[in-house]
Amino acid sequence: MNRRDFFKFASAAGLCVVSSKASAEGGMDDDNGPFFVQVQAAGGWDPTMLCDPKGSPVNTSFNNDIKTIGGIRYANVGPEWATFFETNAHRMVVLNGVDVQSNNHDAGRRNMASGRLGEGHPNLAAMVAGYQAPHLPISFLSFGGYEETGGLVAPTRQVDRARLAGIIYPGRVSPDDAKSPLYHSEKARSLIDLARRKRAEALAEKAGLPKIKQSMDTLLAARLGSDQLQRLEELLPTLNGQGDQARVELAVAAYRAGVGIAANFARGGFDTHSNHNAAHRNAMAALLNLVNMLWAKVDEAGLAHRTVMLITSDFGRTPRYGNNTGYNANMGKDHWPISSMIVVSGLPGFEGGRTLGLTDEWHSAISIDPKTLEPAEGGVRIRPEHVHRNLRDLLGMTDGAIDKRFPLKPEHDLRLF
Repeated sequence: MNRRDFFKFASAAGLCVVSSKASAEGGMDDDNGPFFVQVQAAGGWDPTMLCDPKGSPVNTSFNNDIKTIGGIRYANVGPEWATFFETNAHRMVVLNGVDVQSNNHDAGRRNMASGRLGEGHPNLAAMVAGYQAPHLPISFLSFGGYEETGGLVAPTRQVDRARLAGIIYPGRVSPDDAKSPLYHSEKARSLIDLARRKRAEALAEKAGLPKIKQSMDTLLAARLGSDQLQRLEELLPTLNGQGDQARVELAVAAYRAGVGIAANFARGGFDTHSNHNAAHRNAMAALLNLVNMLWAKVDEAGLAHRTVMLITSDFGRTPRYGNNTGYNANMGKDHWPISSMIVVSGLPGFEGGRTLGLTDEWHSAISIDPKTLEPAEGGVRIRPEHVHRNLRDLLGMTDGAIDKRFPLKPEHDLRLF
């Protein structure tokens, strides 16, 4: 049995195990799966200003500068757009004409982030963390948007340097001071750790329910697994930055240190019912800054070949129909169930540089043949569940316990990736 299968077996048996390799060497475990990043544009973005450009009159500004790179067209609204597409087009699959099946924020966001309209299904990043490495100390980092975990893994939402130091160095009087005196001598700490282990083992023997045993073991692992977290601190920069920069640095460093495997980010400002052009441009620029920052850090760390990113939003914005341009009386755009999803990955064998699915000049979805993926009358519309089914397959989750617990079985098997 290899190490990855062992961890899955241990997890299924209600055990939480800290990787001895990660603890001893303090680094990324080759048996852990890809680094998965989910990015949510909260509020409902306008794909015609991003990866499904239409020009005038669907957009009354930023409408004439449409660029093509490989098999991808994009709206060249500003430098953030150019950086995103020019840097990532070769490892990107754009999915246009995605039918979210809802105009409701909560339902749309849930569907795009989990692949299901109904409540209770976990965010895909949480699923990846629960499947690949639930034993890691901060397996799932989450910073907003749809964060449901389905009970698979505990989310870590905010970690700054002071809090991290307190977790890593609980024995220091002043955790963030490397020269701080310790509460106990090294020998006393060893005896305390031994006593904790023996007490935990005794309590686990008395516990009858597997879930209680798992919780006990998770607590023990958190108390005794600070070696991995110390490696994380070594990899982290000073964390003087705030907001997105600090979160991006933490997520990438956590994966490099072997203490985390999945991250979820969200940026708001997309519910532009008034002043759509200016407000949406600002929100989109901020989102692309975040994504560009993430890929810059991933590339710098040499992790592109192990990274998968999914970018989604609640739904789209109202399109042109008849003589109506889609703008309301306040020059805003309202909710529209047709949207886009973007997958970016450097995994070996992942075929980027492609656009799948399409919309007409009014930004209505066009059906496709489920086998050829070409436009076809009487075909099917791409839905979030198709994309999530393919992502689970790409990430090796097919027919695993978690995949079966939260099933996705669309009536058509679209081979998107």
